[in-house]
Amino acid sequence: MKNIIFDIGNIIFYYDINKVPELFSDDPDEQKFIIDNLIKSPEWLGYGLIDTGLLSISDLVKLTQDRTDHLKDKLIFNFWHHYMDSGYVSSDVLLLLKNLSKAGYKIYLLSNMSQNFYDKVEPSGLFDLVDGYVLSFQECALKPYTEIYKILLDRYNLNPEESLFLDDLDKNIETAKLLGISSELVEKDNYNDLIAKLNKYNIKTEL
Repeated sequence: MKNIIFDIGNIIFYYDINKVPELFSDDPDEQKFIIDNLIKSPEWLGYGLIDTGLLSISDLVKLTQDRTDHLKDKLIFNFWHHYMDSGYVSSDVLLLLKNLSKAGYKIYLLSNMSQNFYDKVEPSGLFDLVDGYVLSFQECALKPYTEIYKILLDRYNLNPEESLFLDDLDKNIETAKLLGISSELVEKDNYNDLIAKLNKYNIKTEL
């Protein structure tokens, strides 16, 4: 194995989506509103439109305010501007990436993410640590569809048979396997499981 391809959300960037509603309101009705109209919306988990790069935060605010008849305009505004604030880049995983790179592995990122998500992650220095990355909002292409995987393979001339892909979603893993990439499902925000999956391939994780 020469190349290790990491998803970012819940693999490198730790983020508990189940706790997000309570960050914006103590009211159970408003928390349900957030789940039903924002988190499960077409813009986010419904179809991932936010990750295509085709919608700005202002677009998201207007679309969801209009769709909900302007019942919770302030809540919607605050949500879309701060919905990523509770997440963080794992320092343990950053150190792991450095060690893997020093051990001679090529490190790549393949992730669905919005501009807002990118802006949250970028100060960590993650993107400077890796050999390359393909992000959905920059390519207008999403996992689990094959196009974004092929962009990564072609751009960096990667041999699928020499590559390992790590992700927290089954559907993303399945597409990678169809393309001949060895793939492992990693438990969300679980560093120990990430190490265990790397160890399956006799990948050296410590120097």
